[in-house]
Amino acid sequence: MTGHPDLFPEVGFNDLSPEQQAWWGKEATHTSAALFATPSGYEPWANGIPCSYIHTEKDNALPLPYQHGMVQQLGPEPRVATLQSGHCPHLSMPEELLKALEVVI
Repeated sequence: MTGHPDLFPEVGFNDLSPEQQAWWGKEATHTSAALFATPSGYEPWANGIPCSYIHTEKDNALPLPYQHGMVQQLGPEPRVATLQSGHCPHLSMPEELLKALEVVI
């Protein structure tokens, strides 16, 4: 499964510099369609495993209301954190992402 290369910068890398958007846009060539079409075979929240979610408020790939809906599926008390980032905080703000991970773990 591939995405439109002209859309990657605005959808997935909108909080990176134009140079980084162009570079990562060329690197993001494809992903498995099964990732989006195959139901999960295991739901950790249904088996007593605590779950977490890090919201990315400037995410153009998964808008914040959609993310809120995803969190509602994670059981009664998911641990959450929020970043002022786009879809790829591991690229745009790795230090802040690390701090958020420490909060939700």
